[in-house]
Amino acid sequence: WMEKLQACHQGRSQVLAVNQKRHLSPTSKVVQEGDLILAVDSKPVCTFRDVEEAVGDRAKVELTLLRDEEVKVVPAATTLVDGVGTHRILVWAGMLLQCSYRAIQEMGKGASDIYCSYYLFGSPAHFYGMKSCRYIVAVNGTPVQTLDDLIEVVQTIPDRAAVKLKAVDLQGQAMTFTLKTDAKFWPTNELKRDPTGKMDWVLVTREEAKEAGTRAPSSRV
Repeated sequence: WMEKLQACHQGRSQVLAVNQKRHLSPTSKVVQEGDLILAVDSKPVCTFRDVEEAVGDRAKVELTLLRDEEVKVVPAATTLVDGVGTHRILVWAGMLLQCSYRAIQEMGKGASDIYCSYYLFGSPAHFYGMKSCRYIVAVNGTPVQTLDDLIEVVQTIPDRAAVKLKAVDLQGQAMTFTLKTDAKFWPTNELKRDPTGKMDWVLVTREEAKEAGTRAPSSRV
């Protein structure tokens, strides 16, 4: 394999290594950090461009890896990277909640798909000590894994009620917080990428919909 890799580019002797992996991608299940990438679909690769050309628009490829001094061939599904990153944000109690973005996924597997990327100053989250860079895993003892799970639970909580949150930080340490909601000054809003492409984002105000007992109104921003 040394001769094959050296033949890829004259005067260049190098090999690609897996430094980090995005833990929500399907490839992360078959590739390990520290693997050396020797070939894609039996074609030797030693630069990023070699990999891009070998993968192309294929939905699945075979990776030849060197792991623990043993050559392995594994099937790997490819993932289209759109470059957008965030498609949906839920603002609840002053917290900006979303599915973790790429840089966070590369740090390790998250405790849930509800990641607090920021909190707004003066909000209930700020006042009661909730911090960013944490995953919410339970609300009032009810486990939650997705933004939809969280919305389903918090819509049943009365305004100004005490809410107990269980969160896990990036190092896996669990902690609990208790806060009181404030629908008047800190309503629940949701921002979504406009699927039609006519506008950048669609704003949905969920607190008003719950009070009126009707479907949530939406506006475009």
